[in-house]
Amino acid sequence: MLFTISIFVLALTLLIIGVWAVGETKHINLNGNVDFTISDNNLYIKDIRIRDAGSSEQGTTIDNFIPGFVKSSFELNLGSFDVDSDFDLIIDVVNTTTTIYEVDTSFDISNGTVIASGRIEGDGVPLTEVATADISGQIILNVTITSAGIVDLDQVDIPLTEYIPQVYDYFTFEVNEDGQTVSLTAFEESLADSADISIPATVDLVDGVWQEGTTYTVTAIAGATSSTSGVFYNSGITSITFPETLESIGNYAFHLSGLTRLTLPYSLTSIGERAFVSCSAALLSITVDGATSESVYYSEGNCLIERATSTIVLGCKNSTIPSDVINIGNYAFYGGLIGELDLSNCAKLEVIGDWAFAYGIFTSIVLPSNLTSIGDNSFVGYSTLTSLDLSSCTKLETIGDSAFDSCSGLTRIDFSNCTSLTRIGRYAFQRCSALESVIFPNTTGWFVATYASAIIGTSVDVTDSSLNADNFIGKYSTYYWKRNA
Repeated sequence: MLFTISIFVLALTLLIIGVWAVGETKHINLNGNVDFTISDNNLYIKDIRIRDAGSSEQGTTIDNFIPGFVKSSFELNLGSFDVDSDFDLIIDVVNTTTTIYEVDTSFDISNGTVIASGRIEGDGVPLTEVATADISGQIILNVTITSAGIVDLDQVDIPLTEYIPQVYDYFTFEVNEDGQTVSLTAFEESLADSADISIPATVDLVDGVWQEGTTYTVTAIAGATSSTSGVFYNSGITSITFPETLESIGNYAFHLSGLTRLTLPYSLTSIGERAFVSCSAALLSITVDGATSESVYYSEGNCLIERATSTIVLGCKNSTIPSDVINIGNYAFYGGLIGELDLSNCAKLEVIGDWAFAYGIFTSIVLPSNLTSIGDNSFVGYSTLTSLDLSSCTKLETIGDSAFDSCSGLTRIDFSNCTSLTRIGRYAFQRCSALESVIFPNTTGWFVATYASAIIGTSVDVTDSSLNADNFIGKYSTYYWKRNA
C-alpha cells in the first residue's frame, strides 16, 4: 500500500555577485539542517545523491556522506560539487519504527561568501495525529537554475509504504569473514516494542551502513567472552522467532534472559557454552522446529538434545528427561527444576555434567544404574535436599568438586553399592551441615590429597560413618578423596 506526503517548497532566492548563466559551471557548497519531528526512535538516512534534473538515473552519492540513524535533527554537510545545469538532490530515508509528524528543513547554498536559505515545510503531513504508516522512500529536491540570482526548488514527494525493516532499530549486525553472511552482535531492548521479537533471515543494513544492492544472510548470534555481555543478557524478551538460516548461537547469548518459550530452527548446528544458562527457571517449553534425522539438534520431552552425543543441552521446568539420553550437559537445568528428581528410568545415562542441576529446589534425588560420573557443582545449593539415593550406582566412578556443596538438609550418604567409586572431589559435601553418616563401599585404600592428580596422600580410615561425615564437612572438606584399588 502506497501513501504519499506532498511537501511544498518555498522559493529559494540566491543573490550572487555577477550573473549566473544557465549552463555555466559553478562551484557550489551545500550545507543544511534537517529537523524531523518524529514520535520516537530513529530515522535512517540511507543515501544523499546528486543527479541531472529529471533524470531516472540513480545519481552519484555526495562526497563525504556517511549513512546513519538520526533522532529529531540531522546536520547535512554535503560538501562541495560542481554543477553546470539543473540538478536533483535526492535524500533516501527509511523510518524504521515510527511516523513523521513534520519535516522542517533549511538548506544553505553558498557561492563564495554569498549564502541563501530556503525552507521545506510539511503539506498534508498530520501535525496533531499520528500517521498510520511508516515512511520508506525519497525526498527529492528538484533544483532548477533559472536565471541570474534565482534557484527554484520544485515540489517534493515522500512515498510511504507499509513495509519497514524495523529490526534495524534494535539489532546490530556485522559481516562475517565469508563476506556473504552476518552475525547478530547486539540487541537494544529499549527500542523493541514487544517482548516477542523476530530475527530476520536477511538484512541489507550492517553496522549502521546500508549495503546498497547487497543482501546478507543471518546465520549467527554472536558469542561473548563474559556471562554479562551476551547479546540478550538479562533481557526481558519472552519469545524469539529465529530464521531458518540460523546456524550458530554463541557463548552466553541468552544468559539470564526471560524466555518462556523456545523454538529453535532445524538449521542450527552449533550452540555455544552457557548460551542459555539461567533460562531454565522461566522456560515452559523447548522445541526444535522441523527437525529431521539429519538435524544436529532435536527436542523431546521439552529437552533440547544434541543428536550425535545424545546430550541434553537445555531443559526447563516442564522437562521429562528421555530414558535413552547418555549425557546431561553442563548447565542444562541450571536453576530450573523443582520437586523430586528421579532418573532411575534413564538406563543409558552415564554422565551428569558440571552445574547440570545446580541451584534447583529438590527434596529427593534418585540416580540411575549406568551413571559413571557426576560433574563439578552438579547439585550445588540444594538446601531442601533430604534424600540422595545412590543404591543403583554400581558403575559410579567419580563425584566432582562441590558436587553437593551446601545441601544443608542432607543427613545421610550411602555409597555401599558404589563399588567402582575411586574419586570424590574437594568441597563435594562442604556445608552439608546436617550430615551425620557417610558409608563407604570399600573401607581400604582411601586417602586424601590437596591436588587432583595425586597418586598418594594422607591415608584415611573410613570405617566409622559418623567420623566420615565429620571429615566430609570439616577436616578434609577441602581435599580430594581418592582410592587406590
